Amino acid sequence: MFFESSIDGSSFFAFSELQSIPGFVHAFTSKATDGNPAFSGSKSLEDISEGKEKLFSRLEIPKERTVVLKQIHSDKLVAVDSSFQHSGDRERADGILLLAPGFFGVIKTADCLPVIAVDSRKRAVCALHAGWRGTRDRIVRKGLARFLDVTGSDPEDVVVAFGPSIRQCCYEVGPEVVEDFRKAGHDVDAITSGRLLDVVAANRLQAESLGITTILDSGMCTGCRTDLFYSYRREGVTGRLWAIAGFR
Repeated sequence: MFFESSIDGSSFFAFSELQSIPGFVHAFTSKATDGNPAFSGSKSLEDISEGKEKLFSRLEIPKERTVVLKQIHSDKLVAVDSSFQHSGDRERADGILLLAPGFFGVIKTADCLPVIAVDSRKRAVCALHAGWRGTRDRIVRKGLARFLDVTGSDPEDVVVAFGPSIRQCCYEVGPEVVEDFRKAGHDVDAITSGRLLDVVAANRLQAESLGITTILDSGMCTGCRTDLFYSYRREGVTGRLWAIAGFR
């Protein structure tokens, strides 16, 4: 179940199924995390805000143990193991493999789909940013395939969670985008309805193609619920939602 929670006044969303995993920490921020800010001109909360800093503190996540990417709408991934050293430069990628406990990945979105995969036995995490370009290029399939390969995880032991994102009801794309998916070999009949693209369905199919059967979905549409979440499609200049995940 996807639900709204808070710790000492810091608001966030979470999956009850993931909260039951020993040592695993995760959160999906919302507008309430940032104090429901109003935007004008070029103001943005793409980077960390006071509200997000408070949430990190409440979750006992140290900054020096977080991995934040420079997301580029690609299918590139970064692997983080016990040798990871935090630096001021952000890796240009859209996926994080957390192969050692004690590190926490951050995925930023404002309509794109945040994906978290967890193997509680291996204490390993994969966090992915799936916009339409990454979805077209199969970042979820590639990222999860590498996760399974590197960790030796059994697909049946992996739980995949889809956070809030724009849903098919609100995501009309141009015919050239639909054609891009067709040329890339996607079953467009399964993931589109006219010019409405279902990014969640497309990524679900990618996860299922690897034998992963436990898939959680927030069911929340950022386009419909701008009272709760940021939506670039609906709002233009706006903030960013952060999906945070890792093992202590």
